[in-house]
Amino acid sequence: MGKPLAMWLLKEKVSFSILDKNTLDLNSFLFKADIVISGVGKPKLITGDLIKTGAILIDAGTSEIGQKITGDIDFNSCIQKASLITPTPGGVGPLTVAMLFKNLIDLIKSNQ
Repeated sequence: MGKPLAMWLLKEKVSFSILDKNTLDLNSFLFKADIVISGVGKPKLITGDLIKTGAILIDAGTSEIGQKITGDIDFNSCIQKASLITPTPGGVGPLTVAMLFKNLIDLIKSNQ
């Protein structure tokens, strides 16, 4: 998801940073971010103490802890600080499916 999202953000002329395991001082980047979009697949990587108050958190990462699906963002520790937050499961996934069907319907209509 990272590269397509980055390409879209570039097209929209949005300033952004891409962080990975080689990023020095990851916590500093996270604490300054207005919007955090995570798709790492590491359970509860981002906790409430790493984000600034009012941040928007979009969790596109999924992993399993035992039999339970969880995201990259520790929802319980971030919910009080974030202005908006997507849950995992039930956040980005259903929206992705809905947009897939919308695009499919648009494609069918354009070919009629």
